[in-house]
Order: sequence, then C-alpha cells, then structure tokens
Amino acid sequence: PAGPFRIPKCRKEFQQAQHLRACQQWLHKQAMQSGSGPSWTLDDEFDFEDDMENPQGPQQRPPLLQQCCNELHQEEPLCVCPTLKGASKAVKQQVRQQLGQQGQQGPHLQHVISRIYQTATHLPKVCNIRQVSVCPFKKTMPGPS
Repeated sequence: PAGPFRIPKCRKEFQQAQHLRACQQWLHKQAMQSGSGPSWTLDDEFDFEDDMENPQGPQQRPPLLQQCCNELHQEEPLCVCPTLKGASKAVKQQVRQQLGQQGQQGPHLQHVISRIYQTATHLPKVCNIRQVSVCPFKKTMPGPS
C-alpha cells in the first residue's frame, strides 16, 4: 500500500512510538490556536543556534514540544518524516471530526489542516534532528481525501 509507510520498518516504529502521541497533541494544539502567541513553526521565529548554546534561555521549549522531540529522537532518521506524516494524518482526522461537529467546515478547516502540515514540516529542525531538517510534505492546500 502507498501512503507514508512505504518502508515497513517505519510503520513498526510508528506503532512502537505510540503514534508519536506527544507530537500529535502538539500539532493539534498548534493548529487550533491560530495566530496566538509564538507558533514555533515558522523559520524566522527564533534562532536555532542560540537555542543550542543556551538551553535555559527564553527559548525554552514547552514541555509538550520537548516530549515530541524526544519521541522523534528515538526514531531512525529514515523514519522521522514518514512517522511525522502518519501523526499529521491522524491529527487531520481528529480536527475534521471536531470542526465538523461545530459545523465549521470549509475554508477554516483547510486553514487548520495546512497549519498541521506546516508545523510538522519544521519539527525535525525545531528538535535539532541532525540528519533531517525539513520534511518534504506538500505545503499546498491538501485536496479532498
């Protein structure tokens, strides 16, 4: 089957990592709070180098993000993007249900979904995973799926 898990080993890692539970919560939280506070997603949001030298500085990661980074560091580099893609997909389904119940479909839903993928794309870089910087998800609006 196609989809994010063309590499069987990664599917197994995804299940062992409990589907990156902390990352899913983080993606969900980021996508839903549109436009409030630092988003931790965009390239110029903060300087990663300073972050490395000064771990206790003002850029300290929220605990949930730290948990998510720990989950990603346990993955093999090869599997980081496929497992993140799996997590993004799971969050997309949650959000679709949630907004569907509130009757908020359409443009708002598309906006939230694109935020999920945008956040996921940059997670390896935010988490300082050496071998992976940005996952090549399509940033464009996802079509019907």
